[in-house]
Amino acid sequence: MSLEEYIEGAKYCTRGSICKWIPPDFIESWRFAQICPSISRYNFHAYSGGGRVIAAISLAEERGEITEELKEVIYRCQLCGACQVMCHLITELVEPLEIARELKFRCVDEGKTLPALDEVVEKIRKTGSSLGTPPADRGKWAEGLDLKDATKEKVDVLFYAGCKLSGDESFWPVARKAIELLKKAGLDVGILGQKETCCGGRAFDMGYKNELETRAKALIANIKASGAGTLVTPCSYGYSTFKQFYPMIGQDLGDVEVLHITELLDRMIKEGKLEPRNEVPLKVTYHDPCHLGRLGEGYERWEGEYVRTLGVVRVPEPPRQIRRGIKGVYDPPRDVIRSIPGIDLAEMERRREYAWCCGGGGGVPEAYPDFASWTASERMEEARSTGARALVTACPWCEENLKKGEGEKIEIYDVIELLWRSI
Repeated sequence: MSLEEYIEGAKYCTRGSICKWIPPDFIESWRFAQICPSISRYNFHAYSGGGRVIAAISLAEERGEITEELKEVIYRCQLCGACQVMCHLITELVEPLEIARELKFRCVDEGKTLPALDEVVEKIRKTGSSLGTPPADRGKWAEGLDLKDATKEKVDVLFYAGCKLSGDESFWPVARKAIELLKKAGLDVGILGQKETCCGGRAFDMGYKNELETRAKALIANIKASGAGTLVTPCSYGYSTFKQFYPMIGQDLGDVEVLHITELLDRMIKEGKLEPRNEVPLKVTYHDPCHLGRLGEGYERWEGEYVRTLGVVRVPEPPRQIRRGIKGVYDPPRDVIRSIPGIDLAEMERRREYAWCCGGGGGVPEAYPDFASWTASERMEEARSTGARALVTACPWCEENLKKGEGEKIEIYDVIELLWRSI
């Protein structure tokens, strides 16, 4: 879609600022009641979901232009989706998340980009990795694991490591432990090696929509050629890209089942193929990655129109999917954690579809590292308030950014690491 196609619905924004807070019934304290990092940090309405809607209407109706000040507002957004989850509690017509993304597309189309983001996209174009990892090194993390090369032989399960786990050596142990667990469960696993490329999701959230389509076509071709019935990834950004972004642009993975690693591990535990036995005596709290939780819902393409009922109310014909974040991946990672003997899971006040973002999305860490660090600090303070000794998450990008949070340090683990210690 284009920015203009969202404008009629955008005019139904009630200006009620519901996009700034978690629902009243879920507020446990004033300290952790806000849900949008951007408006919470900059405290000016333009930075909220509703503020971006107003800016979009002005641009679409040619009553304004993207100035340097507006460009700063547009890019200071992680596209975490919290505003849309909240907005859709009262209306299905306004799409603040999609509007915020379209505003970034408009910036790129007009050449009003940020050098830090241009640099990331250039790395993707040159190497197929947002970290700049050369293709020859893409599968280096898996050396010695005796994995099938899915470009040469058929596999049942294709493991997609993603840019962070394949390109950042500090995360290689997480990827290797994931493979060890899958093999212990008796699964036939393979990787694409040099032909595994960036999924394009982070570039898409930075405003480079054409980059997503380019990456999708090449990657989907390699995935289908592997013959795998299941595609599994430990990267929440990759998961959301496969489940949401690709269908959004009309790209199809066909009959391939897309799973996050926590979904598959949870399934293996419940089927008795993995059995956590070793006690891990630790009080932990779990952070819901935005791209696994509220942005982890599958995307359903809709072709129809809104018609007026009673001359006033607009309703979709045929009915369309209203994405409220409730169908994301929430229970599997928690069930895996709870299956580990000795673990005490304490929930944060903002959780599931109302979770506070880690700060690591939308190009914010690359362009505005101080804002990304502030967002992480807020989340780490909330984690510490539970009394937990460690925070557990299910996304390497979240883990990386959360470690930048200020304040008293607590350990941060991937779900994979804790389960591996128990098995």
